[in-house]
Amino acid sequence: MCKYVITYDIGTTGIKTCLIEIDDEMKILGSATAGYGLYVDEEAGGVKGGAEQDADEWWEAMCITTKTVFDKVPNVKKEQIEGISFCSAMQGLVLVDKEGNCIRRPMTYMDQRAREELKKGMADGKLDRLRRRLEKIHKEEIEDGYDTAGVA
Repeated sequence: MCKYVITYDIGTTGIKTCLIEIDDEMKILGSATAGYGLYVDEEAGGVKGGAEQDADEWWEAMCITTKTVFDKVPNVKKEQIEGISFCSAMQGLVLVDKEGNCIRRPMTYMDQRAREELKKGMADGKLDRLRRRLEKIHKEEIEDGYDTAGVA
C-alpha cells in the first residue's frame, strides 16, 4: 500500500511544494510554487548590506502551494499524509517573542550587516572562542563558511 508525503523547499525567493507517493517507487503527484519578497538594503531597515524576508509571506506561500497541490491531486486527502519534509535556505535568523511571533523580519544568509563585527571578532580571536564554545555545546564541529557572527 502506498504512502503519501508532502515536501516544502523554502528558498530565497520562493517555495516549492510537492505531494509525493511512496510505493515500490517514488512519484511526484503534484507540485506548486509561489514567490515572496527579498528585501535588501533600503528595504531592509535602510542599512547597506541588509537582506531580509517576511515570515508572514513564507506562511502565505506555504498555504497557497499546499492548497494548490491538493487541488491538483483530489484523490489524496490531507488525512492520508504520513510525513512532512522541510528544507530551507540556511543561516537565517528569525527572532520571536514568547508566543513564537516574529518581532522583526528574518535576516537571510545573504545579510552582511555584521561584517565589521565579524572582522573585529576574527582579529582578536573572539570568533574562534565562540566557535569552540558552540562546538562544545552542540557536540559537533562547525564547518568553515558557517560564520557565527554573520547572522547575529
